[in-house]
Amino acid sequence: MGMSVLLKAFIFLPLLFLCKKDKRIYVLLFILISSLNEIGLKVGKLYLNLSSHLHYNWSGKILSIIISITFIIILKRFLVPISYSDPKISVGHKIKAKRAMIFSYGILLLVIVIFYILNYKQQFDMEQLLFQLTMPGMDEELCYRGIYLALLNIAFIKRYQFLDAKFGVGLIIVSIQFGLGHALSVSSSMGISFDMFYFFWSGAVGFCIGLIAESTGSLILPIVSHNGFNVINFLVRALR
Repeated sequence: MGMSVLLKAFIFLPLLFLCKKDKRIYVLLFILISSLNEIGLKVGKLYLNLSSHLHYNWSGKILSIIISITFIIILKRFLVPISYSDPKISVGHKIKAKRAMIFSYGILLLVIVIFYILNYKQQFDMEQLLFQLTMPGMDEELCYRGIYLALLNIAFIKRYQFLDAKFGVGLIIVSIQFGLGHALSVSSSMGISFDMFYFFWSGAVGFCIGLIAESTGSLILPIVSHNGFNVINFLVRALR
């Protein structure tokens, strides 16, 4: 557990030298909070299992959500205006980049089609269906497109134009981190495993969901989109 957290933290340490000195605190917070979230996932899985009948990491996800909500409250109160992390924001009146959103949903659909064509089958499991319907979007959007994106958008202020959406270096970094989070692992025997295909497709999915967050100014639609993507992808592969 410790080596996996340290490795992923070490990968992003060079960011401290790529931002201005007065912005390094935001990069440090990004590395610290992302490390704590990963520790929460591991601790929940290893030591806080809700039931022996559950096969998915419910406890780890719940613990990570609690950690993220705690830091969102602290950061909004004392340091960072994480405006799009407020669940009270209305999604319907915040869409600022419709073409970018259409592109994002098109890529998400394309990923599902690719998995179908590649014949990635899996067994239908009601617990997994319920898990994908709830946990990944709540956990990962609060931290990745909530906390991490907000901190990195402050650390790296330059913005880029894509279609009718604007995004910063922060979204690129968070998308890379999202890909690594799904593709990079360290075993108990210190063996490093990296799946390049998994890295690229999960990174692309992360970028598209990040564009949705940037285009709406809210985490509500990214959470719904994330869980919806997972559920549709699961059902297409399980019921084919």
